[in-house]
Amino acid sequence: EKCISMKDGQTALKHSVWEWLSDAIEMIVDRDPAHLICKDSNPQTKKRNKSSMMLKLFNDKLITMSGRDRVWKVYKSLCLYDQKNERPPTKAILIHFCDKLAGHLTLHYSNIKTDEKPTYGDVSAACLRAYDGGLAVMLMQATWPSKFDRLVKFNSEEQVQIKYGKERA
Repeated sequence: EKCISMKDGQTALKHSVWEWLSDAIEMIVDRDPAHLICKDSNPQTKKRNKSSMMLKLFNDKLITMSGRDRVWKVYKSLCLYDQKNERPPTKAILIHFCDKLAGHLTLHYSNIKTDEKPTYGDVSAACLRAYDGGLAVMLMQATWPSKFDRLVKFNSEEQVQIKYGKERA
């Protein structure tokens, strides 16, 4: 059976649950050394660690399988926190496996203009593999993602932590 879109709960998607899960697992394992989705730039870690950098990001809960509802709750919480503490809006990215496209990641961005729902974009594993340096370099150098200096990390079902990237200007 085909997956159903989480957006409207009705639209049949082109892939089955098993196809989606298989593609997600292949992205996590990321075993093709010639075309990695996420390259580890630290030579010390490369020698010690036989698992992929994508697996590390997934295990560290920086890449998640959370649904859109949970993503919206995270950004709503960030917005309320910023308002309560009279801070400028937190510019953060949340990365999860795309529910509508198998073999893709969705990058959700804080809506820096308003406290509306976050903006987002999908990127395929093939695109990340073709990008020189993979996911990490894309996040730091591509025009849009480089504007955001934090990653959302899930500690548990209820807790969310913001990981700092570049120092704020």
